[in-house]
Amino acid sequence: DNDVDGTFQEWLCIQNPNEDEVTATVTYMTANNGAGVTEKDYIIGAESRLTVNVEGDIGKDQDVSIKVTGSDSIIAERPMYFDYHNKWTGGHVITGVPFPERSWYFAEGTTRDNAVDGTFEEWICVQNPNDTEARVTFNYMLGDGSTRTVTVTVPANSRHTEDVNADVGADQDVSVLVESTVPVVAERPMYFNYHGIWTGGHDTAGVTMTSDTYYFAEGCTYDWNDEWICIQNPGDQATAVELTYQVKGEGEKTETVTVGATSRYTVDVAATVGGGKDVSVSIKSDLPVVAERPMYFNYQGKWPGGHDVMGISSPKNRFYFAEGSTRQNTIDGYFDEWLCIQNPGSAVANVEVTFMKADGSNVTENITVEGGSRETISVNGILGDNVDASVYVSSDQDIVVERPMYFLYHNVWPGGSDTIGATYM
Repeated sequence: DNDVDGTFQEWLCIQNPNEDEVTATVTYMTANNGAGVTEKDYIIGAESRLTVNVEGDIGKDQDVSIKVTGSDSIIAERPMYFDYHNKWTGGHVITGVPFPERSWYFAEGTTRDNAVDGTFEEWICVQNPNDTEARVTFNYMLGDGSTRTVTVTVPANSRHTEDVNADVGADQDVSVLVESTVPVVAERPMYFNYHGIWTGGHDTAGVTMTSDTYYFAEGCTYDWNDEWICIQNPGDQATAVELTYQVKGEGEKTETVTVGATSRYTVDVAATVGGGKDVSVSIKSDLPVVAERPMYFNYQGKWPGGHDVMGISSPKNRFYFAEGSTRQNTIDGYFDEWLCIQNPGSAVANVEVTFMKADGSNVTENITVEGGSRETISVNGILGDNVDASVYVSSDQDIVVERPMYFLYHNVWPGGSDTIGATYM
């Protein structure tokens, strides 16, 4: 919170889906070589959610990573809202990962800076939760198939931020493989002025291994939204990748692209399915790859921003979301929350959605999703205004669920965020 970096407001949303209360221990690891480690305990009621103001725990002007440990199983998300460098407003959210790992892949990434594409600033944040230092290598894979490597040291119990623009230069499309000598956690925040008209930011944690299949529940090609699929091929051979689009009301459409060795490829979804569509995507590759779906928008012509998610490698029958809000007031701002449900199978999916409010009360909604299709739920339409609630989604068929949210935070910062639900409970 200063004149150079801008203003950031960080929150931690913790969901307790259990029938008994849990204790959540929050450990903050700042950038000053582990010297700023702080712990705090919170009690979370049964089948409810808690929101923590991070600034209230550690103060202003901190770069910080977080570890959350529960006395029983919990889900944690971290929404952030910002005025980045006092020039680009927005927000993003991610779901915490359950374990640190030695390898993290990111398919998306760009340092474009020109009058047509706009300006992008890309960072990689590395958390080292160990008592020993980490040697971390950033393996960059550019759109032309060339590679670059940078290695840094991250002290014990601290975090490091890598400037991708400085590492690879301007006007590059770049995927990244982060490798470490000890298990770490890696995220990739990006801030942008997309095409010089839509400002915002998005963030995602990496994936720890490649896969030959990916699924994305959310997606649309309205005139206020640009949807892309970024595919990273870290292997030493080119691979064919088939994309199957489940278009609401129109069935399926497919296309096949070739992604070169140690490179990345970007797909324009609207070019295949046309404009004005709601669409989910299933991806099948001959060789293991990594896939992400960035979207940039001016939501319904009123709130510009962008969001991004990693694809999930297989559908599941339950998903958890710690964050969620339908606030509609001049103090907190305005939030439109949605759930996008993709059913990539052939059988009808019977889906139950349980909303867990902060006061411990629940609201349940049941819907059906036809095979090979997607449905979108308005959470505002179910819960009404000014409700904070976590979500638990269960199904009798394997499905994919995402939660896009669009907002005017505190009535001043427009943007949007999205995440695929946690499935590791």
